[in-house]
Amino acid sequence: MTRRPIGVDPTKIKAMFEDQCLDINHAVKGYTIEGAYTAGFEKTVGSLEVGKKADLIILDKNIFKMEKHRVNEAKVDLTMVDGKVVWVNTNKVSQQANQA
Repeated sequence: MTRRPIGVDPTKIKAMFEDQCLDINHAVKGYTIEGAYTAGFEKTVGSLEVGKKADLIILDKNIFKMEKHRVNEAKVDLTMVDGKVVWVNTNKVSQQANQA
């Protein structure tokens, strides 16, 4: 997305071929619906629809509202595979339980 090393202040290093940078919408589509289509799996994965597998993650931040050079700071809170929760960030769950 930024064509810069991770964690680098964008004011300090110019992006390589900046005209080729992706915005967050195109990046997410490339990893989801468009990736599924390219692999020939668009009928079973790639988007949230009834009858599809529901492989997804929930992040702790809204990456669509973040500065693109900070998207790598988002952490996974929950992972689902085929509609089943397979991993939960137990540190976050414990913190929320203690605050309640």
